[in-house]
Amino acid sequence: MKFKSWFQLPPKGDNVNINVFKYGDFLVACTDSPVFQTVTQDLNTVGSVDLTEVISLTLATAHPHFGENDSIYISGSSFKGRPNHHIVRIPPYSAVAGTDDPRESLAKAEIICSIPSRSIFNPSYSHSFGMTENYFIYCETTVSLSLIKTVGKVLSGAAVNDAFSYDPQEMAVFHIISRATGEVLPTKYQIPGLFFFHTINSYEDENHIVLDLCSFSDFQTADLFTQPIELFKNNEWKRKKHWSTYKHYPLRLVFPLSIPQTSPSNSNLVKLKDTTCTAYRNPSSDLLIDVTSERLLPEGEKWRRLLNHLFLFFFLVASDNHGTRITANSDTGSEDRIDIPQINYAKCNGRKYRYFYGTGLILGKVDVVTKSSLRWRGSASQYPSEPVFVPHPDATLEDDGVVLASVCDVDPSKRDFLLVLDGKTFQELARAYVPEKVRVPYSIHGSYYSI
Repeated sequence: MKFKSWFQLPPKGDNVNINVFKYGDFLVACTDSPVFQTVTQDLNTVGSVDLTEVISLTLATAHPHFGENDSIYISGSSFKGRPNHHIVRIPPYSAVAGTDDPRESLAKAEIICSIPSRSIFNPSYSHSFGMTENYFIYCETTVSLSLIKTVGKVLSGAAVNDAFSYDPQEMAVFHIISRATGEVLPTKYQIPGLFFFHTINSYEDENHIVLDLCSFSDFQTADLFTQPIELFKNNEWKRKKHWSTYKHYPLRLVFPLSIPQTSPSNSNLVKLKDTTCTAYRNPSSDLLIDVTSERLLPEGEKWRRLLNHLFLFFFLVASDNHGTRITANSDTGSEDRIDIPQINYAKCNGRKYRYFYGTGLILGKVDVVTKSSLRWRGSASQYPSEPVFVPHPDATLEDDGVVLASVCDVDPSKRDFLLVLDGKTFQELARAYVPEKVRVPYSIHGSYYSI
């Protein structure tokens, strides 16, 4: 029996610890596998749903988009036969006759678009996707998953992190899909070396698609999956050294939708006036466009970075344990890398916007128009979670509301807390401390729902 078990795949796990979204009167916890865990609003477990039982899906994003009539969209990949990448629609929750079990509705998920993988044995890994009023944006990134290595790891019971690889010479390829028909547009857009986990927002502007995202570069995939655990065991110097190896910046890409057949290859196809992004025909194909990006927080000169570090040091020394709001007009180095972004989703997703919020070793509010930011920095032992924007009930402005973040303090003598910041000024408004004997694990993603 033991020998036979070597050739059996392990049971699917339900460790859905990445994200949570509302589904009718229920909550759904999810991860990068197509297994959802459903719970009631008072956090009683209902049960799990395995989408692989109804559609062909191996991986699924934990970052859904919410569309018309409460429909939910996710992206994912299937590795049965030739690998494909998909956009999946989950219908709105509706109580089935005789039961209010949300799993009945979740199990009606359907694939509305499929994109053949450019590689049979090494399909790309994608963690999130974009959605505008009329289009989905899906990216085949420069991080790939070796299916051969994955099979070996799974059969041996080992972790699959070694099956991922990053190729800086590879092209990240963006596909545009019609939301109305599910048709993949024939034109593709590419940029070398780009990898990202999280999109910020995307929208249409004068027959262009604008996509903002938090990019990564110059990282080792193994470190990405293993070493962050050590952040909570090592001293401050090692934490800073580790964080500085991850160069991630918010970027903008622009994809022109109207491409004249007579335009020369040296003509910039981006006609928007408020961006430095470019797009040129690739000499090898009229259906392939080479694009360049624009940084939403440009890197400052060395002298300015030094002044900002001195500015940061002064306020950290002068502040108490309640953190500090910092104003900066340029990227100030490793402490200010921003990822895990959130926007005023209900008001701005798929539309032109101005602000997003993110985290790293700090919390940040970024103005994508002025390319400036406000930042909150706690003590050296505090790690803030993803910031969640909650709009004011009567808000008229995009940033009128509060930002919530759980803060994990790795100093055992300090208490963890929920931080409340003003959405406009980024000033600290309040803290809600957890009981002394309760520790809050460092979280990844979060959501706010009024119940």
